[in-house]
Amino acid sequence: MILTDNELALALHGWIETQTVDEYRYFYRFTKKQMDYYKNTRFATKERASAGMYLEFVTDASAVRFEYIENKASSQNFYYFDLYIDGKMVSHIGNGAYQNTEEGVFEQSLPEGEKTVKIYLPNLSETGFGTVELKDATIFRPTEKKVRYVAYGDSITQGYTALSPSLTYVNLVGDALNADVYDLGIGGEVFEPLMIDEAYPVKADLVTAAYGTNDWSHVPSEEDKQRRKNFFEGLTRTHKGAEIFVLLPIWRGNGNGTKEGYGTLEDYRETMRRELKQYPEITVVEGENLVPHHGDFFMPDLLHPNALGFTQYARNLLTELKKHL
Repeated sequence: MILTDNELALALHGWIETQTVDEYRYFYRFTKKQMDYYKNTRFATKERASAGMYLEFVTDASAVRFEYIENKASSQNFYYFDLYIDGKMVSHIGNGAYQNTEEGVFEQSLPEGEKTVKIYLPNLSETGFGTVELKDATIFRPTEKKVRYVAYGDSITQGYTALSPSLTYVNLVGDALNADVYDLGIGGEVFEPLMIDEAYPVKADLVTAAYGTNDWSHVPSEEDKQRRKNFFEGLTRTHKGAEIFVLLPIWRGNGNGTKEGYGTLEDYRETMRRELKQYPEITVVEGENLVPHHGDFFMPDLLHPNALGFTQYARNLLTELKKHL
């Protein structure tokens, strides 16, 4: 069975826009308005990364095979697909050191009988699909989700530098809630109200926003204050009726100093706590408690969680979310 464009689109979760270029089908997690905004910023190309997207379907196929192209869309030079069958990881396929573009074939044999196949797309590169085939299939049934989860954030939300896309905190939370995931994370991003599209087409049930560590590090305090205000107002207008959570910055091993106009990172968190009291629609999550304060849970930069850190992030965040969901 060769999937049609429509069948592929139904099986893929977490996308908003799509286009075909040179026989490859691309899917994007941002609206056209958001993508047009990012094209003119220092984050250009990151909006094309496939973070949060996954293929999921029920089939009796003996194997899954698809042609793909990966285009670099971040500072990282790796990409991997994770394949799960009935909730168990079966393969981790990709390249740990590619250049700007790489074409390849994903192929995996599948066990006999009907099963649920879930394939997570690389979170830091742009994925294009060629022909997608389910060998010997007589059953193809895309899955449906009842929960829609939209995650705003910086590099940690996008999944830097998780080698396994299934192990980002956003995907782990989405899995636990059996949700469609719309990952709007952009590496290096700050509170940026201009990236909010108030005509966003997904009616979210759950929204998280996780910024602050880059703002504290790089943005002048008065400018950041106005950005935060406009961002929170735009967020609440855009996602009326959703459960909205703002995650305060997590611990960072290199975050013990002070910044002019802010003070310490904890001072920054306290400023956010005070400001967020103005928004009864928003629940504050204490980010400092999400990842253990130990280097074993982080990459060498002591800023980005590693796979172990992401699992702790997701577990602790879920505990907080479930108090309100």
